[in-house]
Amino acid sequence: MKLLKTITLIVSFGATVFAQSYSTTITPGSSKTGDITNSATDTVKILAVMAEFQPDNDNTTVGNGTFNSIYSQEYGSSIVDPLPHNRNYFLAHLEFVKNYYHKVSGGKQVVVFEVLPNSVTLSKTMRNYSPPINSTDFTVMGDFVQETWTLADQANPGFNFGGYNLFFIFHAGVGRDVSLPGSLGNERDLPSIYFNLASLQKFYGSGFQGVPVSNGSVFIKNTGILPQTQNREVSSFNSKFLYNITINGLLASTVASYLGLPDLFDTNTGMSAIGRFGLMDGQSIFAYNGAFPPEPSPWEKIRLGWVTPVELTGTLADLTVVTNRIAVTGDTTLIKLRINENEYFLIENRQRDAFKDGAKITLMVNGSVIVKSFPKDTTGFASYSIDSLSGVLMDVDEFDWALPGSGILVWHIDEKVINEKIADNKVNTDKRRRGVAVVEADGVNDIGEKFLTIFGDEVIGEGNGV
Repeated sequence: MKLLKTITLIVSFGATVFAQSYSTTITPGSSKTGDITNSATDTVKILAVMAEFQPDNDNTTVGNGTFNSIYSQEYGSSIVDPLPHNRNYFLAHLEFVKNYYHKVSGGKQVVVFEVLPNSVTLSKTMRNYSPPINSTDFTVMGDFVQETWTLADQANPGFNFGGYNLFFIFHAGVGRDVSLPGSLGNERDLPSIYFNLASLQKFYGSGFQGVPVSNGSVFIKNTGILPQTQNREVSSFNSKFLYNITINGLLASTVASYLGLPDLFDTNTGMSAIGRFGLMDGQSIFAYNGAFPPEPSPWEKIRLGWVTPVELTGTLADLTVVTNRIAVTGDTTLIKLRINENEYFLIENRQRDAFKDGAKITLMVNGSVIVKSFPKDTTGFASYSIDSLSGVLMDVDEFDWALPGSGILVWHIDEKVINEKIADNKVNTDKRRRGVAVVEADGVNDIGEKFLTIFGDEVIGEGNGV
């Protein structure tokens, strides 16, 4: 029986680290800035490189620093993220990102991608690029970024780095983002982090213009650092099993950071603030164990220029709010109801299964694309377990299957709070006055609050629906 009651996830963005527990608890972090000058209508052009380290026997990292060393036994192809973790494997994960943004933006956000054919090997072991636990100094990870892209430039002479605007490093090993009972020894793994130019300049000074490549004609100004997988071998009662956690949610949120979205969990405490109702909350990033997040919240979509709400004025009338997945021309999918100069409500209809046909999951398994259907959540396919999946998840017919429930969802937006706090990435740090908040129907704000069950287990409120 594979049952875990506690999973701690550490969500890391913008040269800051926020720890999020799956049910969800988090340690404090500080500010993150996105590349807000980027227009959401621009094509995001991702270039990724694969990076390994010098082999080691370090028991504080998972694997020995090379891609094929993270599993201690042969699991075959029946698991999520099976070996080999090569260029085709990472291309499949990036296909997920492309499909996610195409669907949730209504076709307005284009993502293209490439993975360099030649991997690189760093000059040191992994621990030399990993900041100590609870450290706020990420200079060694900046050094990792510089060395990796310098090596990639040398390994791929003549490559057009200038044709891309977002850069990823997929490194050997798991991320220091997940802690499972019975899974120890990843204290010196690398946290998953997105660096933009401003965060890199904190390490190297305001004159730093990025990592020079192509004979100094191009500067790489940002990098998302991501692990090859989040899968963990867990020991329990003298036995070992693999706990499946993948990286798609991290990939989607890293792109969102580049596009300029702030974190919407409490970045002071790390606790959830909007639950699984938008993208930029740890509960969503690791929904279905990282396999797929829900669609972004309407505020996130408005900020990225994807949707325009219908603003109500004067006398209220009866309106039908249609979920966006089945809407046709003329349907109302998002209502804005202004409270005052700075505050307003957003009202939407969110459905886990708008087409009433279950979840259709597209997977790359052994080089072939297959579609697996689930009429409902079940053992091995739920928000906390994906053991019924295998290979790399590349698409879902409806990403809002990751929601905790369906129904009319009301958001309270306070633009004054957002404008005052977004530069410091603290939009939702005040529980009594959040910038982007879910209006909970029972009047009790449970999302992000800790509760003890009658069995003594700690759970975190995440909201639900009808």
